[in-house]
Amino acid sequence: MCEIRYFQAFKREQSIEMRICLPSIESTNDYLKELSQNQELDDFGLVWTKDQTKGRGQRNKRWFGESGKNLYCSFFLKPHFIKPEQQFQLVTLASLAIRETLQRFLTDPVRIKWPNDIFIGQKKITGILIENSIQAGRIEESIIGFGVNINQIDFPEEGITSLQLELQQEINIEDVLALLIQNLKSLFSSLKESRDLSEEYLKYLIGYKQGIQIMHEGQLLEGEISSLRDDGCIVFTTEQGISTFCSGEINFLRSSF
Repeated sequence: MCEIRYFQAFKREQSIEMRICLPSIESTNDYLKELSQNQELDDFGLVWTKDQTKGRGQRNKRWFGESGKNLYCSFFLKPHFIKPEQQFQLVTLASLAIRETLQRFLTDPVRIKWPNDIFIGQKKITGILIENSIQAGRIEESIIGFGVNINQIDFPEEGITSLQLELQQEINIEDVLALLIQNLKSLFSSLKESRDLSEEYLKYLIGYKQGIQIMHEGQLLEGEISSLRDDGCIVFTTEQGISTFCSGEINFLRSSF
């Protein structure tokens, strides 16, 4: 049960992990961002709730969820070791962390739709919003937000699913959060040790080296994602040639994957 507001502090390698649980909040990303402007935070500072009233995704798309049914959480990181031009590494980090978390509950494959939506089959189960602050040529801080459909079974539109819909049973939201924390920490440590996560990301990427259909400026293209650039843009290969697309420039046809 989430209390009105509480802090838990855990000593870890002489640092303090902050965890805040709120019964309801407009946006966990916004709350954590404001908090970071008023006090010093360490890696993995966390704000989470089961009721987010004004959640948003990439390009300010609204994220709707039924109160008490889903997990909304944001993590604070200081990824100073990642160059701004390589900040897509944080997308691979977040995508793989939640993918691995959900896969522990499911038998059907959990996949990534570029750049950072998480899908089961043709249905979306998780959205990710990453907001980076870049100063003096380095990433000063990053806030990684997740909206994970856990126990909601009715949605305002098609093409969305949840753990309960997939498993036909209710799932403990705190169990999902605990596993996500574990996976995020493990992968972040790997990044610090200069491990390249892009190959793992591509392994689960929809359309990587397999046929897929996309829409670009009203034109239907059939082909495959052949590679991923350091900046996160994809190289898309068709019979007509090779094109490069960056986030927001294409739409995927779900019927093709």
